Amino acid sequence: GYTVDHSALRHQAEDTVGIVIYPVNAGSEIAVKDIATEEKLCLTVRENIPIFHKIALSDMTEGQDVIEYGQIIGRATADIQAGSYVHIHNIKTKKW
Repeated sequence: GYTVDHSALRHQAEDTVGIVIYPVNAGSEIAVKDIATEEKLCLTVRENIPIFHKIALSDMTEGQDVIEYGQIIGRATADIQAGSYVHIHNIKTKKW
């Protein structure tokens, strides 16, 4: 097998969320790799997050746009701390 030295991916520099590529547990320290620049960001996970779900890469305030793949995918419905699970409990699409 091969070793992966990161647990999450950021697709574009301006993204406020990334995707975890393994399930991650609250309290663990993970590396997030930017797929464009290969740079890594270290993050403390605040909640258990299932594989392929979103993690906050930075603090967001209620009402702030949430960005993934360089696009606005919705807005925060509550304050979200970096390392938190970003899902339907704290984000709504612009359509709703």
